[in-house]
Amino acid sequence: MNAQERSRKEYISRINKVMDHVEKNLADVLNLNTIANQAHFSPYHFHRIFTFLAGETPAGFIQRIRLGKAARLLRTHPEMSINDIVRACGFSSLALFSRSFRKYFDITAREFRETDLAVYAKEGFYHSENGKVVGKNKQLPPDFAPPSLRR
Repeated sequence: MNAQERSRKEYISRINKVMDHVEKNLADVLNLNTIANQAHFSPYHFHRIFTFLAGETPAGFIQRIRLGKAARLLRTHPEMSINDIVRACGFSSLALFSRSFRKYFDITAREFRETDLAVYAKEGFYHSENGKVVGKNKQLPPDFAPPSLRR
């Protein structure tokens, strides 16, 4: 194994460590400096490496993971208030959460919680509750009737 391959494996290992840290500490403040320190990189170098290897920015990754956790909590814990979910997922405010959730899922958190279907739409793709794509290119799977969503 040459030096370039070793470096790549080391970078991947460090980025994976950061991803694990983010997933375990979503309720904490996760800024670029904090997570770059987990990988032992400067913030600038970390951002470049993370974006290249993960295919999304660190902030985009954190937001996606937080929104995914919020969606799971909305489905699996109907007794939890949305404010409790906001805090558990590390959002700084209900307003930020509401805007982010609506932008990502194209539906409000309350509407998401109240719909009985385990499918949601994002950017024309339909996803199951666990995030797997069940339809693509705005084509629905057979026998699927989407919930009536306001746009």
